[in-house]
Amino acid sequence: MTNSTDIQRIFASFNGGGKASLPELSLALLEEQKAAWKDLREGYGGLASLKEHRIEEDEISVILQYNPKRIISAGANIDPVAIKARPCFLCRRNLPDAQKAVLYRRKFLILCNPAPIFPFHFTIAHIEHIPQLLSRALPSFLQLAKDFLPSFALLYNGPRCGASAPDHLHFQAIPKAAVPVLNDGRAGGKKVLRKETGGLRLFKMEGGGIPVIIVEGRSKAGVVAFVRRIIKAMKQVFSAPAEPMMNLFCLYNDGKWEVVMFSRGKHRPDVYFKSGKDRLLISPGAVDMGGIVIVTREEDFYHLDAAAVRGIIREVSLPDEKVEEIIAAL
Repeated sequence: MTNSTDIQRIFASFNGGGKASLPELSLALLEEQKAAWKDLREGYGGLASLKEHRIEEDEISVILQYNPKRIISAGANIDPVAIKARPCFLCRRNLPDAQKAVLYRRKFLILCNPAPIFPFHFTIAHIEHIPQLLSRALPSFLQLAKDFLPSFALLYNGPRCGASAPDHLHFQAIPKAAVPVLNDGRAGGKKVLRKETGGLRLFKMEGGGIPVIIVEGRSKAGVVAFVRRIIKAMKQVFSAPAEPMMNLFCLYNDGKWEVVMFSRGKHRPDVYFKSGKDRLLISPGAVDMGGIVIVTREEDFYHLDAAAVRGIIREVSLPDEKVEEIIAAL
């Protein structure tokens, strides 16, 4: 925080001590912002009129959510030229005047998301304009999950598969009870232990339609190191130096971290780029991969069936044989 505007923006600070927990501070911020910030109030007001229904068939079990407020995120242009030309909406100087934040450990701003998917939905942006890359940020990702216990999960969208601000490091905090994969898994899916070392365990979720890697452990340093090994193995499999396409959830329960990793083969499905009635405006991120598929047009909400959803999720996911290569490379 460097100037008076920054200082005025801070609703509260969290450094790991104090009487108020991070969830308490964040929820208090949300109530203040609903009262003071019109755009946020309208965004949360729109949640009351959301349409949802569950799709269950064979290996697919998802909640389809019609949420028109997510149109900007779903349609975000992440072309490097476009990103460079637009002002970064997560940088402090570009935030709306009415937007306030909880300053987290002097590194991140916890912000209320004005286009929420859930009754409590926060964006956690780094105070500096640094790229959306996970490996260096993993310690903060895990610490946030611990500080947000017991009711929240953290998520990370890679810069090429869900992050609408790929040039600015950020996470999201959402209610973990709302995400199917963090609770009841996927229809027919089961966790299979594949590796165990030094108090760390790696599972693969099998039989749920798409392969999912899960890392569990009680040592933060150990989990960080193991997830970094997985990222390195993904780079080896793809023979590419850039961060692999991936979406992650992280939660902390009973003294143990759990990191849920979705490996991606592509950002958007082919139907996203079609025209007319053949187009489906679906741009999957972590929430979609976790079992809540967001559509921003009402016609898509009524058009999608289990076969279409299954096809889209499989199309953007890494094939099972590639996930097996990643596990074998560890």
